[in-house]
Amino acid sequence: MKGALAVGLGLLLLAGCSRPPSGDPGPLAIAIVEYGDDAPQVVCLASDYGFLVKWEKEEPPELYVYRRRDHRITCPADFAAFLAELERLPTGARVDQIHRCCASFDWGMPDAERRQLHALLVRKQFRLTGWQDGNFTICTCESRQLRLLKQER
Repeated sequence: MKGALAVGLGLLLLAGCSRPPSGDPGPLAIAIVEYGDDAPQVVCLASDYGFLVKWEKEEPPELYVYRRRDHRITCPADFAAFLAELERLPTGARVDQIHRCCASFDWGMPDAERRQLHALLVRKQFRLTGWQDGNFTICTCESRQLRLLKQER
């Protein structure tokens, strides 16, 4: 049964992300969103790199750094490790900053950490995508469930 479930999830992930051009490592699925009775929708990273800060006041932060070319999702244990992971990305890279509609994922992030993140993003000269591009706002308004995918090193 577990094997069938794994195959089904694998097919779902492949169906939700478009086929890559030759020589490209392929899509990196970062989330699955379920709406009503419809089939789950897979959210894939558009750029080679990305990050998500899920920081709500009542829970410990969840931090994600995405590397599509390596097919790697890193979930640092703390904010300092998260900043160190972002520091390793190439200067000037196009980076998807993942958002959620209505209430941002990082609405509970303290100002001090927000300033540290902003300073790093400016210093690394990342070309951020996000709200303004319309391609990395995950709509959860009518969803039943959002599952952020994690991958251990």
